Amino acid sequence: MRDSLALKVGMIGLLSLLLLFPLGVIRGKISERQTYQATVRQAVAESWGGSQTLLAPIVVQPYTVEVRKETGSGSERQFTLVTEQRIRMLTLQNLQVSARLETQRRHRGIYSVPVYNTSLEIQGRVDMKQLQMAREEIAQLPRFQSLGKPYLALALDEQRGISGTPEFIFNDKALPLLPGSGIPGWAAGLRAEVLEPAGAGLPLALADPDRFTLTLGLRGMESLLVAPVARVATVSITSPWPHPDFIGAFLPDSRDISKNGFSAEWSVNEYNNMVGTHLRQCEAGNCGELRATGLGVQLFEPVNVYTLAERASKYGILFIGLSFAAFFAMEVTRKLRIHPIQYAFAGLALALFFLLLISLSEHINFATAYCIAAASCIALLGLYLRHMLRGQHGAGWFSAGLSVIYGMIYLTLQAEDYAFLMGSVLTFAVLVATMAATRNIDWYQLRPTNATA
Repeated sequence: MRDSLALKVGMIGLLSLLLLFPLGVIRGKISERQTYQATVRQAVAESWGGSQTLLAPIVVQPYTVEVRKETGSGSERQFTLVTEQRIRMLTLQNLQVSARLETQRRHRGIYSVPVYNTSLEIQGRVDMKQLQMAREEIAQLPRFQSLGKPYLALALDEQRGISGTPEFIFNDKALPLLPGSGIPGWAAGLRAEVLEPAGAGLPLALADPDRFTLTLGLRGMESLLVAPVARVATVSITSPWPHPDFIGAFLPDSRDISKNGFSAEWSVNEYNNMVGTHLRQCEAGNCGELRATGLGVQLFEPVNVYTLAERASKYGILFIGLSFAAFFAMEVTRKLRIHPIQYAFAGLALALFFLLLISLSEHINFATAYCIAAASCIALLGLYLRHMLRGQHGAGWFSAGLSVIYGMIYLTLQAEDYAFLMGSVLTFAVLVATMAATRNIDWYQLRPTNATA
């Protein structure tokens, strides 16, 4: 008796493990579709513009020096003097950046990608005393040659993301903008040469006040970051996108999020952004640390069908295991004989739910796809169990229980921050229910069943 019961349990366990293979194939298909989606994102980024990190306008002073270069070796070694152009980067006195992100979706086949088009208004003041002191300091360098014309530079990640015609106003005068930031380590962007008096010598004497305004249209995808290089800087971003994810070196000082969109504001200063060291590194061509000072927002997609389908598929073995446990409990209590092939058909029906889910959700709303896939599997299993269990009573209870589990799994998928907690609680609750339902079974007194019948 015990050997027969153990054999049946062992066969059910082996069958459950074998059903991990189709579950793995389905998860592989989900991963494949995610790869296709990533390919579409890359294609859209190449034509529209990808994630943007913006270096807010910064004062750049170019200059040239003579550098001693060594050529050859040994007796043929020679030293020559060559002219090398360098830059000195200076922070602004103050800076205000205001961005309005308008979002839309770009489609490639069945895939869509959220993109944005933002209107930037940037205002700031240049500290001319600091610029003059920097020019005087540069003029004292060994082998100093000449000073270039200072300019305000704005750097970007994606040059093709610039839309419309930017406008730069310095001291109430419109200045022409040139392509390229003029920063060797961050070349994409714009720059505007600052007017200087005739003779271009020292000291530099520009008009006062030394203010500027820059308006710029910028396209991008997924995220927008601003690196505010100023003694005092404020950044504000607004958008109708309802699911922002604030990222970067600083979180916003204030934010307001609703179903109609969000608004956020940051405030940084020279005491907490530590940009001085990063500027020196960027002058040498390494702007990675300066990029890392960026702050901003990412357009988060809470309902990514592939992510949700992948989460749901992780509960596949739980579905199959619980169903098999319910079948086995009904088999031994009702003195039924359920063949392993019938177990296999029921397990495959449960596994195919996830394939239905991912295929439907690519074309319709995820919630609707989930309901259709779940209802199809529940109806199929209900009709199959009606004949397998020789009656509607057991099949009805099983279908009702499966419906509850599908509903709980859906709620778990929607709870982004509490998905793991809810999944753990659900698993524990199902185990408690199973143990409570079988607590009165005397497993030693069960009549043996034919394991292959």
